[in-house]
Amino acid sequence: MKIIRFTTPGLQFPDGYHFRLGMLEGERVIDLTTKDPDSFGSVGGLLRLDDPARVIAETAQNAPQLPLRQVQVEAPVDVQEVWAADVTYPRSREASMEAASKCGGAGGLYDKVYNAPRRNCS
Repeated sequence: MKIIRFTTPGLQFPDGYHFRLGMLEGERVIDLTTKDPDSFGSVGGLLRLDDPARVIAETAQNAPQLPLRQVQVEAPVDVQEVWAADVTYPRSREASMEAASKCGGAGGLYDKVYNAPRRNCS
């Protein structure tokens, strides 16, 4: 199951959602937002579901479909907090720090982010 965030250049929907979530199946996109805007109006809405796979499967039944060529696939982030992308492994931290130090000494910023406490969401 592949979930995508997309827009539809040239098409407008009466629900007012510009960015949409859909399930990609081959060369078609099942528009989940049209079927259930509360759960699929944003990636955040999807992440709040207790059992996303079940809700997606139920919502996808009889949902409108669009040809893949008719949609623009967008970044899969909307309201989520993103922490220092590309500072995952020590080597990427070192490379980021080295690059930043060549551009005015901001390398310490990456070290602070890498060592910062993370939220415990469990």
